[in-house]
Amino acid sequence: MQVATGFLFDYMFLIFGVSSINYNQVKIPERDFQYIINNLQIEYRMNYEDAKRCVLELEHFYTGIKYKIIDNILEHPSTAIKNAWESHIVYTSMYFNFIIVQFGRTLFSLIPLNDRLETIFLSYTVLSDQE
Repeated sequence: MQVATGFLFDYMFLIFGVSSINYNQVKIPERDFQYIINNLQIEYRMNYEDAKRCVLELEHFYTGIKYKIIDNILEHPSTAIKNAWESHIVYTSMYFNFIIVQFGRTLFSLIPLNDRLETIFLSYTVLSDQE
């Protein structure tokens, strides 16, 4: 499985006519980064380089959400990003701390259940008292 690192991020800015220079890319902390890579290697039998590319794409996806270039409720991430995102969510406290620091809120998404486009609404974090 090959994922073009940076492609999603660059493509988003090209389509929307926004310069990526104006945005600080979201960075996943190193401990989280390595945890997600290890989880992808175990769960999806990826080699290290493919897993790393997936996590880098996840950073780009998070950046798109942070700067409202991507609507995380309506736009569905690629399978590679979705797998990395779910791997991040598995370790709930690590994910929750990261999301609150980066976004100050929780993230939600609609995930297609099957080819008939049935969807389910998922909350990826526990709602905080601040919402």
